[in-house]
Amino acid sequence: MFAKCPNESAYCAGVGIRRAVVRLQNFDSEQNILEEDFCEQCSTRRNSCKSLIMTRHSSFGENPANVMPTFHHTNATTAEYEPPKKRQSKLMEWERFSNQANSPLDLYGFDQSADRDKNYYNDDIWWPLSTSYSSHSCKNYLFKYKRPRKAKWRNFLPEFPFSFGRRFVFSILILLFALSTALTIIVLALITHNQAIIDMKLKNTLEPYERLLQNNKEEQYKISRQMMAEFNGTEIRQNLHWIAHKMHIAGTDEQLELMDKLAQKYREMEFDVRTYDYPEVLLSVPNFDRPNKVHSWNERHLRWELISDGIGRPPKSVKTHPELNMQLGDDPRLLYWWNAFSENGTAIGQLVYANYGTVEDFELLEKWNISMEGKIVLIRYGSIFRGEKIRLAEERGAVGAILFADPFDYVPGNKTFPDDLWMPALASQRGTIYRGTGDPEGVLPRIVVTSIGYANVHKLLHRMDGPIVPWSRWSGALPVPYRLTGSLLVRLDVWTRTERRPIRNFVALMRGREEPDRWVMVGNHADAWTKGSIDPGTGTSTMMEMARVLSKYSAMTGWKPRRTIAFCQWDAEEFGLIGSTEWVEQNLRLIQKRAIAYVNVDNLNGNNSLVVKSVPLLYRLIAEAASRVEQPVKSELKSGRNTLLDSWQFHNPRPTLPGDRSVPHILPPHSGSDFQPFIAFAGVPVADLRMESAPQYSYMLYHTAYEVPWLNDNFVDPEGNASVAMGQLWLEIARNLADNMIIPFNVEDYTIALKEFCTKANTQMKMIGIDSAMDVQIYNKRIDFLSDSIRRFQEKAVKFQRLIHAINSGDRRVPLLRREQLNQRLQSLEQCFVLDNGISADRPAFRHVIFSAPEEASNAGMLLPILLDPSFKWLSAQRRANQMEANHRMEQLKVGFSLLQFCVECASEALTIDQ
Repeated sequence: MFAKCPNESAYCAGVGIRRAVVRLQNFDSEQNILEEDFCEQCSTRRNSCKSLIMTRHSSFGENPANVMPTFHHTNATTAEYEPPKKRQSKLMEWERFSNQANSPLDLYGFDQSADRDKNYYNDDIWWPLSTSYSSHSCKNYLFKYKRPRKAKWRNFLPEFPFSFGRRFVFSILILLFALSTALTIIVLALITHNQAIIDMKLKNTLEPYERLLQNNKEEQYKISRQMMAEFNGTEIRQNLHWIAHKMHIAGTDEQLELMDKLAQKYREMEFDVRTYDYPEVLLSVPNFDRPNKVHSWNERHLRWELISDGIGRPPKSVKTHPELNMQLGDDPRLLYWWNAFSENGTAIGQLVYANYGTVEDFELLEKWNISMEGKIVLIRYGSIFRGEKIRLAEERGAVGAILFADPFDYVPGNKTFPDDLWMPALASQRGTIYRGTGDPEGVLPRIVVTSIGYANVHKLLHRMDGPIVPWSRWSGALPVPYRLTGSLLVRLDVWTRTERRPIRNFVALMRGREEPDRWVMVGNHADAWTKGSIDPGTGTSTMMEMARVLSKYSAMTGWKPRRTIAFCQWDAEEFGLIGSTEWVEQNLRLIQKRAIAYVNVDNLNGNNSLVVKSVPLLYRLIAEAASRVEQPVKSELKSGRNTLLDSWQFHNPRPTLPGDRSVPHILPPHSGSDFQPFIAFAGVPVADLRMESAPQYSYMLYHTAYEVPWLNDNFVDPEGNASVAMGQLWLEIARNLADNMIIPFNVEDYTIALKEFCTKANTQMKMIGIDSAMDVQIYNKRIDFLSDSIRRFQEKAVKFQRLIHAINSGDRRVPLLRREQLNQRLQSLEQCFVLDNGISADRPAFRHVIFSAPEEASNAGMLLPILLDPSFKWLSAQRRANQMEANHRMEQLKVGFSLLQFCVECASEALTIDQ
C-alpha cells in the first residue's frame, strides 16, 4: 500500500520499509496488520520533513484486514505529544517489538489461554516512529497503537537504544570479541596439547623415580571411617561359635580340620592363601584313658588316699543352663587336667609349699633350711611363667611339682562360675611348661608335673603338719593354715607323653597396589587347650571379620592398600610358639626383606581397656588409632571416656615416655605370644594388643574347660561390641602401616625410649655393684661412650621424623626415589639391633639386644638383656663364690657394651640422609 506524503505531490517509493508480522492469539490466522511506508523524499531528505504522524484506529474491529494506517502532518504541537523521556522508554519497547520478525504476541505477555472475545487493547499511546533523536529532525513521527492491558514486560530481551549505525558497529565489535575469544581458546588448547606431548616425552626420558608424589591424608581418613562402619558384632559372634564348637588341641584331627576351614574362608574372600605344613613336630599329649592323679599316704591306715583323679567336674549349677551344659558335656576330654611336656611317670616325696615358685621364694626356703631335694613342690599359679617355676624346682632337686590356682588370686568375689567369672573349686588351667620356642628338642623338663583344683589343694594343706608360713604374702585364701612342709608323703602319677604330630600354618595375602613386596602382617593362633572361646577364639574370629571388611570394601570401591596386608594363622602356639617360630626361622631372609611390622592379637578377655606390648616405633601409631575407636562399654561412655584411648589413659595412666602422657603405659614386647620370634629373632617391629576389663583383672578362667561360647555371650562380650572395637583398632593400625606413603614409624620415640632403657639399666647395674667390680673409671667411660652414640642417634632421628611427618601429612611432596630411600631405611632400622649369633652363645634364638626376653624370669620386666643378663649371672656367681664364672660373666658384659654401642651406631647411620 502507498500513502501520499503531505509535503510532496508524489507517492512514497517504499524505501526503508519495516514490517512487523504478528500472530494474534484472538484471531484464527496470521495477518499482516501493519506496514510503514516512507516517501523517498522523507527517506533521503529528512531535514525538510517536519513531522509525520501515523494514527491507528482505536479498535481492530471484526476483521483485522480492515485496519489501515493513515498519515497526518503536524507541527508537533498536538496535545497527544509526550515528553522525551517517556517517548524514549516507549521507543525502546517498540524497537524491540518491531525488530522481532514473526514475533508472537505472547512475547508481550499475553495469556494464550485467554478468552478470544476479550478486548486486549485500550488506552491510546503515542510513540515516536523514528529511532534517531540527536542527528535527525524527523523526531516527531509518532505511532499511536493500543497497548495490551496485561502486558508483562519481564520477557523482553535486553534493549539497545542506539541508531542503526551504532548497532551495526556494536555488532561488529561483539563479533570481533567472539572471534578473538575463540582464537584464544584454540591457541591455549594447542599450547596445552603441545605441553602434554612434551610432558609425555619428558616422562619417557626422565627417571620415574624423579616424579613427585603426595600423601592424601584426608582420603585415608575417609577410607578409615568407611571401613570402621562395616564391622559387625553379629558376624564376629557367629564366627566364634563355629571356631569354638569343638575341642581343638594342636596336632589333632580337629585342629587340622579347623585350619583347613579357616583357610577356605579366606579363599572365599579372594585372598591369596599359602599353607605351610610341618608334618613331624614334637608335641605333648595327655592319656585320656589314664588321667593324672595325686595321692597322699595315710600313715594310720597304711594306704594311699586319692586327692585328685585329674578330672575337673563342673559345678552342679551348670545344669541350670542348658546351652552351657551342652557345650561342656559334649566332650569329656575338656575336663582333664594336664601340663604339656611334663615327664611321664610316678614321683613320690614329701610335700613342700613354695608359694609362687620364684627365685626369692626358693631362697627363703633355703634360708629356713628346707631342701627341695627329692621333694614334690606345691606351687600356686602367678607372678612368673609356669615353666620357670618348674625349672627352678628342678634345679634344686625336686622330683615333681603340683600347680594350682589359689582363690586369693582367682576368686576375688563371693560367687564362682557359672554365676560369675571367678574360678570354681574343681577347675585348673592347663599350659605348657616348655621354656623355649619352636620345635622343643633337648630342653624339656625332667620332672613330673600336673595341675589340680584348689579344692584338692585344701585336702593336702589340711594334712600337712609342718611349720606355718611366717610371711603374710605366702598365705592364700583357702580356709586352712598354709604350711611350709611336713611329713606328708605324696605320690604323683603323670601319664602325659610326647609324640610327633603334624601342624599347619597359613598366610592369606591381600596384595598391595604399589608396593606388593612390602608386607604388613597381622596374626593370631588358632590352637587351644580346650575349646578356646577366649584364647584364642576371640582373636581368631575378630581377625576373620577384619578380613571380611577389607575384602568387602575392596570389592565395593576397588580400593587396595599401598602395601600387602598378610593375615597369619598360626598353629601350636600353646605348646611354645612352635608354629610361628618354625615359620619365621624357615622364611627369615624373606621376612627381613618384606615385613614392615607384625601386629598380634591373642585374645580379648575383657571389654573396656587396652593392654599393649610394643616397640617404640609403634607407640604413637597405636595411640592415634585408639583415639579414633569408640569405647564399646556404656559405663565408660557415661564417665566421659568416649574412645579406647580415653579408657586406656585412665586405667593405665603411667606414661611410657618420660614427660609425655599422650602415650599410655605400654609394656616391652618380650614374650607371651606369636610376636616373640618376629622381634627377638627376625628384628621385625611388633605390637601385641589385648582387651581387658579394668580396674579388676577378670580372666580367671584362663585355659580352663569353661572357655566355651556361653562364657563370651553371657559375661565377656555379650553383644560383640568389644570385638568390634578391637577389630577397628587392629585394622586401623594395619591400614596406616600399609597405606601411608612413608612407613609411619616414630624414630624419635625410639631414641627417647632407648635413652630411658639405658638409664634404668645403669641404675640396676650400679645397685648390684657392677661399676665397682669393673672399675668405676672404666665403667663410666663405657656408659659415656654409649650415651654419646645415643645422642647422635637422637639428633638424626629428630630431623628424620620431621621429614616423615611433613610427607605423611601431605604438606610435602616427595620423589619416588626419596620415598623408597626413606622406607628402606625405616624398614631396616629395627634389624640394626639384631645380632647374627644371638645375644649369647647359649641363647641363639634370642638375637635382639633390647627386646629379647631376659634369661631369668625374675627379670621379666627388664630390658637390654645384652647387659643385664651377664650382670645378674655375675651376681649369682658371686653369691655362690664361683669366681671363674663371675670373671667370665664380667667379660661377657664388657663385650655386651661394645655390641650395644655398635647397634646404636648402625641405627644412627640408617637415619643419615642427604637433604
